[in-house]
Amino acid sequence: MSFNAFFLFYFGLRFMAANNKLSFWLELNSIVDFFTIPPVCVSYYLKRNCLGLRFLRALRLLELPKILQFLRITRTSNSIKLSRLLAAVLSTWLTAAGFIHLVENSGDPWVHHQNSQSLSYFDCLYLTMVTMSTVGFGDVVTKTSLGRIFMIFFIIGGLVLFANFIPEIVDIVGGNRKYQESYEVVRGRKYIVVCGDITLKSVTAFLRNFLAQDTGDVCTEIVFLGEQVYLANIPNWDWRRGDSIICFAELKLGFIAQSCLVPGLSTLLRSLFIRQKSTKVKRKGPWNRNLFEGNDYKVMTDWLSNDFVNMTFPDVCRFCFVKLDLVLLAVEFRTGIHENSLLVNPSAQIKLNRNTMGFFIAKSKVEVKRAHFYCKACHSDIDNPELIKICHCRRKPWSRSFSVQYKSPFLVFKDAYELIPANLTDFISLSSVCHSLRSVSFSPACHCWVAAAVAEEESQALLDSTGMFHWCKAVPLEQALLKPQRQTTSPLHDHIVVCVFGDANSTLIGLRNFVMPLRASNFTYQELKDIVFLGSLEYMKREWTFIQNFPKLLLFPGSALSCADLRAVNIRYCTMCTILSSHVRASTNPTLVDTENILATLNIRSMQFKSSSTAGEAVGRVRTLENESEPSYKRIPIITELNTTSNVQFIDHHISSDSQIPEQELYLSSTGGIFSDSFLDSLLSTTYRDHHVLALLQTLVTGGTSPELEEQLAEKNVLCGSFTNTAYVAPRARCKLALMPLSKRLLTDSRSCWILIFWCFSRYAIARPPSDFKMLPTDMVFCIVPFSTTATSDLSVCEEDLSPRRHQSHTDSSIKQN
Repeated sequence: MSFNAFFLFYFGLRFMAANNKLSFWLELNSIVDFFTIPPVCVSYYLKRNCLGLRFLRALRLLELPKILQFLRITRTSNSIKLSRLLAAVLSTWLTAAGFIHLVENSGDPWVHHQNSQSLSYFDCLYLTMVTMSTVGFGDVVTKTSLGRIFMIFFIIGGLVLFANFIPEIVDIVGGNRKYQESYEVVRGRKYIVVCGDITLKSVTAFLRNFLAQDTGDVCTEIVFLGEQVYLANIPNWDWRRGDSIICFAELKLGFIAQSCLVPGLSTLLRSLFIRQKSTKVKRKGPWNRNLFEGNDYKVMTDWLSNDFVNMTFPDVCRFCFVKLDLVLLAVEFRTGIHENSLLVNPSAQIKLNRNTMGFFIAKSKVEVKRAHFYCKACHSDIDNPELIKICHCRRKPWSRSFSVQYKSPFLVFKDAYELIPANLTDFISLSSVCHSLRSVSFSPACHCWVAAAVAEEESQALLDSTGMFHWCKAVPLEQALLKPQRQTTSPLHDHIVVCVFGDANSTLIGLRNFVMPLRASNFTYQELKDIVFLGSLEYMKREWTFIQNFPKLLLFPGSALSCADLRAVNIRYCTMCTILSSHVRASTNPTLVDTENILATLNIRSMQFKSSSTAGEAVGRVRTLENESEPSYKRIPIITELNTTSNVQFIDHHISSDSQIPEQELYLSSTGGIFSDSFLDSLLSTTYRDHHVLALLQTLVTGGTSPELEEQLAEKNVLCGSFTNTAYVAPRARCKLALMPLSKRLLTDSRSCWILIFWCFSRYAIARPPSDFKMLPTDMVFCIVPFSTTATSDLSVCEEDLSPRRHQSHTDSSIKQN
């Protein structure tokens, strides 16, 4: 009786807590209480014991899995699933046995209970079990009509229950493997794992690119995970087979870091590697038209023709540009079946072998196919590249041999190139450059060894264990801290100022990903620029643990909103000023997300410094005679990170929120003055179609990170140093990007191996201009230069006149200067 009183009290509590009182009466627990509690109360007053439907209490076992979860007894998915399966089997078994026990001991009511038999509850359990298992020994059978009718339906339901639930219970209990099943690869079909900051905005941008109508590709298997570290735990994960991890934070900071050394590089790489929808903007002026034409070119891959076997990379590069109208950037170096790496602009010491993959800049896959279909016997006399199609010549069978042959143990990147005349005084066109390329014969002789350059600085430069980055012993925070009253032995000059907004509770943005590209080993120690971090000391203490092993890092506690702090870090003579933010505002207004970055940018732009005499002369060369008497001021180069692209209208007061904002946003983005990572979501679809492109982008942006280095950072979280550099000549001998003017003698006198890629036309960048594109002596070119070549960009052209009469819109000034 007390047991039923407890359930009656529990029934009342559930009724008061129920939100829908009507649906409460139809719940399973309520139905069980209807048939169990009243009969017991009636039997108490009648002084007679009645079995009734008390066997329905076994259905309460279905609530047992929830109770175990509330008590935190079952925590894993397997334990929760096991408890639910056991509860379903036991409740069905006990309830069915109770019904058989009732009808067999009572008999059929229409025959006045004459066909009843005495069966214990254990006999009924035995009967239902052999019925579910379809054994049916026949030693215990039902005699009543109600019992036999029940057994007809129970044998069908029990068979389904027994056949489905019991094997799963056995697999869970007896299985010891971490993964019960393996992924079955479907031929011709891939699956994608998306992880990281999964938001509606990022997922929408990702799916929009995959469902693009122009490609026709539709992906049906997409798995979303929360963290990148889960990917390495997937069985059979192998980056050598094309598995790729895209870290948006690493790429974002890598883009910004490379832009500090090569202004405008992030814009060009974005236009070449990222496929985005074309912005509906009226193409006004030459800069807009040239910019849109350059955005049509993308980096694509394809196998080179076997007719290029035993040719050096410079020869193949020149041939592709002159004959095929293609720009060859890199080749894939294959050291085995699944071992491969990239060589960007390798030297003449390397000869190509059969089945070499090339990385090209082209408009479409049809243009890239020219390098694959080219046949020396059939296409040597063709002048129009569009006529190069597949021919029916007898080809040698493919063989998966190594893609590159070495002529020397080290990579050497200096060769004899004579491409551009030294006396650039007027307009020149790309057609003249092509004519120079036809008359040049590449010399395979080498003029210096990279090993000699490494040996010169071996005494002061240390590298990490991979040989890819400069390294030093851990520097204490107090030693790297700059104070206003502290007089440094050498004033800061040509340094990089990084303004960081964050506090003790802010999320870490990972400054190590920003520092690593600036400390790549393909830079000599003398080329490393000092990096000064300006921000909260509490925040920098948390970041310093990850960057304390990189040389030439300084900290200054302060804020970019203070002009005094900016002058204290000598921002006047900095090479580049970068503004980063770690604040994450939970605001519905996207305008307030970039408040600190926008205010800091406007604060730095308001600071005017008179330019030096040398810089003044450079500005005077592009200034009209009527403005020569006005003073000139130096414009501090700034890269501002924006989380919301539309906030670009607040960076410059000439931009207003009208219908022309897309065009003005496009212009400021093309100049490299702002950076927004909204385009990185489109990189996923590019990688899905060709994972080789991602490898090239990571090589150019991150400074040489590799999966091996990622595993080391995941285990130790710090870079390990090496006190000898003799074993790392080859890793250091990789090319680097540089921005140099066309009139600089470095392009002609130093005989550096370089590839003509882009033009920086005034203050905006154009990718792959046409052959008849007119160039000025003040234009600058993006080059791939060898490790041993010191290429410092002459950025005096960045200085501009900020007097009232010269302060025009960006679009007008760029057109006039050109």
